[in-house]
Amino acid sequence: MDAKQRRSKSEKLPLPERPPEAPVAQPQEPFFIEIDRLRQQERRNVEAQLEVIRKERIRELQRLRGNSKLIVYYSFELLDFTDAQYFYEMLVSLGDIDNLDLFLLSPGGFSDPAFKIARLCQEVTKGGKFSVLIPYYAKSAATMLALGADELVLGPPSELGPIDPQIKLPSQDRQVPLHALRDALGYVEGRVVENPELAALYWPLIQTLDLMSLGDYDREIQSAEQYAQNLLCQRMFKDNPEQAEKVAKKLTREYKRHNYVVDRREAHEELKLNVIDAPPDVWKAMWQLHNLYDRLLRDTLAVAAAKIFETLTVLLRPSISG
Repeated sequence: MDAKQRRSKSEKLPLPERPPEAPVAQPQEPFFIEIDRLRQQERRNVEAQLEVIRKERIRELQRLRGNSKLIVYYSFELLDFTDAQYFYEMLVSLGDIDNLDLFLLSPGGFSDPAFKIARLCQEVTKGGKFSVLIPYYAKSAATMLALGADELVLGPPSELGPIDPQIKLPSQDRQVPLHALRDALGYVEGRVVENPELAALYWPLIQTLDLMSLGDYDREIQSAEQYAQNLLCQRMFKDNPEQAEKVAKKLTREYKRHNYVVDRREAHEELKLNVIDAPPDVWKAMWQLHNLYDRLLRDTLAVAAAKIFETLTVLLRPSISG
């Protein structure tokens, strides 16, 4: 067989197939798009891959933050006493702690367990620093928790909120913000004072409320204010109790809406909290970690509670049954 025949025969042989290339995010592509692409792949180990990516971000944050130990509390649900128990177990799993970083996202909840978690964090960092990293929001009772820190590490979309504790009325099968109750009663009272004939109109509505429970709302707000002042005096304003009292009062009594956005500028300039602007590399890791947890919870709402606790070595996901 001459060279021409050999060449002709070789040209007819099928070329081996190239393995499919893994999708690669463009340099300017948002991180959450890369995560969405991974989630859509039909692989049994996608969740394991995402956990590896989360651990990498946790490890990177710990390194960037001076080898602190980081614990994640990320929740779409109300903060409650069960969370405080879980949190204690997660803290124990970290062993000896010099500096602690709490990666926090929460809509708020009950003030008693929030205070308890903050005090636990202060207790384990007596000789070190306790910092709270807020990627997006920490509202109401979660704001109270954050007030127990030495510093708050925030980025452009990070926010705190008024401390508006929740209570459960016996007459209703749901938790209700205390300020919402106060505002509702104040509105009714004002309308009746202006127009006494409206009293008969509002009376059936008032009868549906448990007035004995409503009578405790002001004491609950006072308790939340006391908790906030206590936490601030322990760390952030330990040398300025007057400012601690001022901030606690403002957060519990002066804001008009439950969802009011206290952004990093207001937190720093008006409340005088010790706000640290996250450096670019720290913020990048924080925002990517936020996107990872956000999608994890949304993907698994049918099988697990919408909250997660995680450290570099431990992952805890409460079941729906609690």
